[in-house]
Amino acid sequence: PGLSGIDLVTAVAHSHPHLPVIMSSGYFTPELQHQAAALGVRALVNKADLALQLPQLVHDVIQQVATQQSGH
Repeated sequence: PGLSGIDLVTAVAHSHPHLPVIMSSGYFTPELQHQAAALGVRALVNKADLALQLPQLVHDVIQQVATQQSGH
């Protein structure tokens, strides 16, 4: 409460820079997309699609992190 999504992502990025983040919002503006990318957000998902897309996004992000950690 009291923080926007981008404010929360900023705080997480500063305190846990290696933590992969998936961001959900009801409305993604180009500016929000740019800010999220600059903060290292791994995926953006519309709140309306969250329940359907989140399991696959989490799987994809875990795969990305595993691939990066293995050096491939």
